[in-house]
Amino acid sequence: MSLGEKEYTGRGVSYCATCDGFFVRDLEVFVIGGGDTAVEEAIFLTKFAKKVNVVHRRDKLRAAKSIQEKAFKNEKINFIWDTTVEEMKGHPIRGLESVLLKNNITGEITEHTGGNKPIGVFVLVGNIPNSELFKDKLVVNPGGFLIADEKTLNVKLSSTKENLEGVYVAGDCREKLLYQAITASADGAIAAVVSEKYVEENFN
Repeated sequence: MSLGEKEYTGRGVSYCATCDGFFVRDLEVFVIGGGDTAVEEAIFLTKFAKKVNVVHRRDKLRAAKSIQEKAFKNEKINFIWDTTVEEMKGHPIRGLESVLLKNNITGEITEHTGGNKPIGVFVLVGNIPNSELFKDKLVVNPGGFLIADEKTLNVKLSSTKENLEGVYVAGDCREKLLYQAITASADGAIAAVVSEKYVEENFN
């Protein structure tokens, strides 16, 4: 986490372009990351932002070639290579106003602002699920996300790849298409209902 990131979360710093893209209309934004999610979200943000800077710590993207090609063709997207965010700065009322970026090769630190307007920063460097405890017991994907039955949210045993009755997973630690608070909440509701049903059928 960069210096200032926590202080400006929700006041210029976001982790979801779909959720907060509207709030950076006509502003300059910085997308941190170089994978599929970061580049896809950068493309999405061009619908709202004046300019989108993709800040990546390496000299090339990790995103799929097809996604990269779309991004490179988009005139509103600028790439800042071999760079990391050192600090995010702003004002208690106006919100996030600038980012300090460090070139990993030269060590040079530069400050980027939105002129007389605030800026937006979207941190999209990927998620690490808190599933280490279960990785040798339950089925996880290469990213460590638990794989569950889509209908019941039943987890699967790694030894048999079959559903483990009475054990369910909810939230962003499971493999799914969209990681947002609303989908995590929906998971919780589903898991609560199916687990209650399981208890009624097996222990009453």
